[in-house]
Amino acid sequence: MSKKIKVAVAISGGIDSAVAAYLLKKKGYDVTAIFLQLTDSKPNFSPLSIAKFLDIPYVKFDLRNVFKQAVIDYFINAYLRGMTPNPCIICNQKIKFGLLLEKAKRMGFDYIATGHYARKCWDEKSRRYLLLRSIDKEKEQSYFLFALNQEQLSHVIWPLGDLSKIKVKEIALSIDLPNINIKESQELCFIPKGDYRYFLKQYIKSDYEIGEIINTKGEHLGWHKGLWYYTVGQRHGIGIPEATPYYVRALNVKQNRLVVAKREELYSSEMIVKDVNFIAFQKLQKPVQAIVKVRYQHPGTRATLLPLTDNKIKVVFAEPQFGITPGQAAVFYKEDICLGGGWISQQINKLINEETNKDS
Repeated sequence: MSKKIKVAVAISGGIDSAVAAYLLKKKGYDVTAIFLQLTDSKPNFSPLSIAKFLDIPYVKFDLRNVFKQAVIDYFINAYLRGMTPNPCIICNQKIKFGLLLEKAKRMGFDYIATGHYARKCWDEKSRRYLLLRSIDKEKEQSYFLFALNQEQLSHVIWPLGDLSKIKVKEIALSIDLPNINIKESQELCFIPKGDYRYFLKQYIKSDYEIGEIINTKGEHLGWHKGLWYYTVGQRHGIGIPEATPYYVRALNVKQNRLVVAKREELYSSEMIVKDVNFIAFQKLQKPVQAIVKVRYQHPGTRATLLPLTDNKIKVVFAEPQFGITPGQAAVFYKEDICLGGGWISQQINKLINEETNKDS
């Protein structure tokens, strides 16, 4: 009899990871539930209870210190640099598919699995693993996984990639999974109440407080209460009474100035993306046409990817895009294939010959 393939499933306490573990066990894998304690807060439902319900072994890793250094510190420092961070991508890259994968391999596991809605496949022509969008386009999460490398992808299983969220709930109901009606949290796991400004205020000193609000002409319009209160594209809460509303255009950290503009000035024709990780190929050698998502909820837009030096690329949009936000991820697609992605460094508005938020 052949030896069962050992899979470590990251169990969060939610429906998706529980159903992922159930499906793998049903297929004959040797499944172990792994709970990653990343913060002091408790999950909505006990991962241990889910492991007992599924009758699978349970292991807990206390990664609070590592998570603080890799994810929370990144989150805080990004705001201090005038960026808008995406900690879930960093967590996937460095914690779930980084440290967890390393620990799992040392423990003798062949794969790790999560409840992400994404797919992968082996492409014989390129001899590379490809990251694909999930079947469920509303729950699709490949955007958060663009930073994974070939080694990580080779040891990953996503059991929910070919399923819709509705089907996953049906499976959970069919096996009487406990607490199936728990409301899914849309908040960051380390900011349970969702108030990131209150969270940041505990870490950021008053030196980063009040500064000047100016328009793109340099004219004084008011005072801001700390640059980390704001993000590019923000309209509400700026504190400038005006018949035609202002939007946040850029955060000038060096001068502690908040730059605001009318909506039409927030459209960027190009952007620079740094720390690029390509999955479908090793390196961008020539211009490539792609669909680019500039934030998770962005529907995607046609653009040309142009190679630069120092692991950067230029993205030229077919049509100018609103609210390009430095610090956010830009992810590139060809149909369902995720080509890769990187981090937005600069927004470029050719119409007003302006480059903003250059991250040096």
